[in-house]
Amino acid sequence: MAEVLPTDAAVFVLHQWLIYEFQSPSAAEESLSNADVARSRRVDEWVPASKTLVPKSRLASQLAPEFHSGWKIWRNVVENVCHRSQSPLDDNRPRPASGPHNTAKMVAAKKHIPIVKKHKKRFNRHQSDRFKCVDPSWRKPKGIDSRVRRRFSGQAAMPKIGYGSNKKTRHMTPSGHRVFLVQNPKDVELLLMHNRTYAAEIGHAVSSGKRIDIIAKAKALGVKVTNPKGRLTTES
Repeated sequence: MAEVLPTDAAVFVLHQWLIYEFQSPSAAEESLSNADVARSRRVDEWVPASKTLVPKSRLASQLAPEFHSGWKIWRNVVENVCHRSQSPLDDNRPRPASGPHNTAKMVAAKKHIPIVKKHKKRFNRHQSDRFKCVDPSWRKPKGIDSRVRRRFSGQAAMPKIGYGSNKKTRHMTPSGHRVFLVQNPKDVELLLMHNRTYAAEIGHAVSSGKRIDIIAKAKALGVKVTNPKGRLTTES
């Protein structure tokens, strides 16, 4: 036997080998208790095989000088391995709290081509920086002598179709989702099968109490919310 594997057959063979290899009569008289059987089963189920592979020659050279009882040595090995990898069957093991915050993980958006914005700066109305009565919002110049309309060099750029975004990424947020407006928790259920494409955005008139219900529903269904902190945070 070149290697010892943590299986039921290997446990029995190793026990017999420790008894007869080191010729310890007292070890053969000891019997397995219920606690020892439970420990061996937990080792069999939860400890990876790579952690318990021990060559026979190295095991004998390490254990022979201080060997007195084969079963005591094997019991210590089992206890050390059990401490190394804690079984989920233990009652003292901390368990995650139940609740809507951990019932489902946030689903990532579908893979898409990179979002490219061809013109990030806003288009300001011509001469809005000179006159207070001229609003910065864009208006196309109509004058017959307008240098902006005639596109003279050095003048402000006008909006045109060439600045349009790719159709595949149009109206897409940086996270890769498109926005879907919700007003109540029932609207979130519409995104259950589309949570990788659309993200929920809570309406501006929704109360704080209903916002809490919407966010809890979205977390339970794995739906992303673009404005989860609206009306729910206070200034310090």
